[in-house]
Amino acid sequence: LMDKIDVLNQSRMARHVYDVSKSLIEAHKKALLDRLLSETRTGPVDPQTYAKFLGGISALDELDIAIRKSILKGEQIERELLDAATRSDRN
Repeated sequence: LMDKIDVLNQSRMARHVYDVSKSLIEAHKKALLDRLLSETRTGPVDPQTYAKFLGGISALDELDIAIRKSILKGEQIERELLDAATRSDRN
């Protein structure tokens, strides 16, 4: 039960982080993509520059996914606990 409580608390913290940072992550990804696109307009892009921008975008995507996984894990446990409580109330 303590493990589930820990996961629920982590999920709640992740939800707060996600609520605050979602728009920042999206804005930063867009800025990186816009800069990469502007680099391509001036001619061939150096592979290191290309990798830098794509790496930044990828890192932000991974952060977004990690936060959402934590949220979903907590939501799943919350549903399990609520279902168990509902079943025990019926008995």
